[in-house]
Amino acid sequence: MSKLIWGIGGLAVISATVVGANLYADKNLAAFYEKDNWSTVKDVEVKYFNYQMGMMGGSVDWELTMKTDPCVPKDRIVMRGHDTIHRGFKGYNIDSAFKVIQDQSTAKAANLLKSDLNAKTTVNWLGQTKTHLEIPAIKTQSEGKNIQADAMQLAVHTFSRPGQPVKMTELFLQLPVVRVSEGQEQTMIQNLAIRTNQGLNQQNLESGFFEIQAGSIKRLDANFNAGMRGMDLRWETQVNDNDVDFIGHLKASEMDFPGSPITKDLALNIELNKVSLDKVKAFSDLWHQVESSCEDVSESSEEMAQAFLAIAGQGLDFKSTSNSISVGGGKATANLEGKMMPGHHASIESFVKMVPSLLDFKADLSFDKNMMTAVMNNYLQLQGKTVSGQEIEVMFTGLESSGQGKRDGDNMVMSMQYKFGQKLFGQAAK
Repeated sequence: MSKLIWGIGGLAVISATVVGANLYADKNLAAFYEKDNWSTVKDVEVKYFNYQMGMMGGSVDWELTMKTDPCVPKDRIVMRGHDTIHRGFKGYNIDSAFKVIQDQSTAKAANLLKSDLNAKTTVNWLGQTKTHLEIPAIKTQSEGKNIQADAMQLAVHTFSRPGQPVKMTELFLQLPVVRVSEGQEQTMIQNLAIRTNQGLNQQNLESGFFEIQAGSIKRLDANFNAGMRGMDLRWETQVNDNDVDFIGHLKASEMDFPGSPITKDLALNIELNKVSLDKVKAFSDLWHQVESSCEDVSESSEEMAQAFLAIAGQGLDFKSTSNSISVGGGKATANLEGKMMPGHHASIESFVKMVPSLLDFKADLSFDKNMMTAVMNNYLQLQGKTVSGQEIEVMFTGLESSGQGKRDGDNMVMSMQYKFGQKLFGQAAK
């Protein structure tokens, strides 16, 4: 599914920004069309003809050829378009109309994009462009699954200066409804939005973010019904002088799974700090090399594993704070902060075994009686039992008397210090 959507999106991005991507809005508009500004873009060739431009407007025809698979040179898509250009006080407004005229790709975009496409691009005097494109609704099959998607909205922001290659600064894709079905199973995603400013240009490690939001995700079939609402997943990369920070979160306003009480206000956060920049760069370069290779990916698995172990071997700091969840009217919060010490690892298996002896962290957990009641009742429901308020009180008293937690009204606060395999609870953890 992701390959299909991103394939169409990528095709539309390139086509919609044929003019806007490298166009610096000044009096040298003709120069853009007279030279090959796309020569630096791998596997893409654009030809312009019938260029006409007056004081306030003009037009141009173009043809784009894109190789869709570097491992299959004959696979290509050809699109033909017409740009209508209007000059204004703030820059240029460009209306692009284009369509697929030849499709020799395995994706068969021509079958999906049967109607003409229209894009609107604005270019200001600083060389910044914004392109908006509506991708028609699609209905297709992929890997045995039936896929339907309503008309999608795509936005691309770019920046360029005279004589310099295009630089995409942001990409945004919005899908109102996507349905994926296989037999009696069906998954429906509503108000899906994908936004990123990372990995849009050269395959270099760079700071940026990738974010996915969904109004709702529903899975429906005879045996399993589940759903999530208000999902927000974000992963951010911050490249520093000598190291890299990774910051991520997953949030959901509500989740509903079979046999479990409704979960609300989920918030999970994670930070990985002081990760070796050199090792991450080496891993990133290898990843892109494998991605663009025509060889079997499995042949590079050991090399990828060693590149990952090189990162882990340098050690890192980690932090997870302001985590929270609400279940059955109760609430729990959690915080974690620590580090993983450097070490040498010969294999993934040896690394997994050694991790407990490399960790040094402090964790705090807080939950109330309602949360404890909801969790226990969910566990006991298969036995046809429930837990009473008195039993919860006994559990709270037991946790406090054992030194594992400290009571604060109807809340239980638990602290643990983990140091290279040794655990300390309660006061001993402070």
